[in-house]
Amino acid sequence: AFSQQFRDETADAVTVIRQGENGLEAEVFVRQGGDPRKALTEEAAHLEQIADERLAGQVGKLSEENLARWSEMDVPEQLDVYRAMLELEIDAQRRILAKYGDDPQVVAQAQNTITELDLRLQQVDEARQDPSVRPDWLDPDRPPRLFSKKDAGGLNWSPKSVKTFGHTFNRHGAGNKNTENLRGRAASTGEAQGQWTDNVAAADFLRSIRSTISAPTTVRIPPGIGQVINPDGSIVPADWATVVPRPDGGYRTAYPVLN
Repeated sequence: AFSQQFRDETADAVTVIRQGENGLEAEVFVRQGGDPRKALTEEAAHLEQIADERLAGQVGKLSEENLARWSEMDVPEQLDVYRAMLELEIDAQRRILAKYGDDPQVVAQAQNTITELDLRLQQVDEARQDPSVRPDWLDPDRPPRLFSKKDAGGLNWSPKSVKTFGHTFNRHGAGNKNTENLRGRAASTGEAQGQWTDNVAAADFLRSIRSTISAPTTVRIPPGIGQVINPDGSIVPADWATVVPRPDGGYRTAYPVLN
């Protein structure tokens, strides 16, 4: 029911904002079988935001009344709403850091999440420079909400784990064999092929962003960890990657791409 209602397979909870008689109100929905303690820690931060007058503008953009218009909004307005969601998520992680700063695990997770959300903000701001083009990560039918993502910490995050990463590394990983295979595939299909150049660094990066994504999307990657092999055999550095998450917290695949 949770997945059908909110169209998300990877969240444990979501804060839904509505316009009430006395202003904005919030209701938290928790997935059956999810981790309520972790989810409610994050959603409690969102509840604090509802009462923070400084954030009233961003919070209002995520009200159900406004999100009901999502499919009718043009790209600039959708980007504006998406940016409001990112700003609130970053603020929520900072509130968590302030409250649970003595817990190393919470600190590490919050800092990683903030880093990825900051990168997402850069994506949004770049997209706003040419609003005539819809970014592939901006779903025209699925509005952004304040989700708490599942903790995938129980997975094996070694790049050798096919269970966690799918064919991310056995097909797109570093190494001369994969390079030659991908060069052949690029030549035969006429489509560029992505390859990670540092499996360990790529696995660490993919782990750090996993809690922030819920659907296939394109993300900016750190410099030096990915490349793209063109159909003519040339190789160029990549600054982006397509990532396809799985409901259990891992990945079906992830590979570098050109922007």
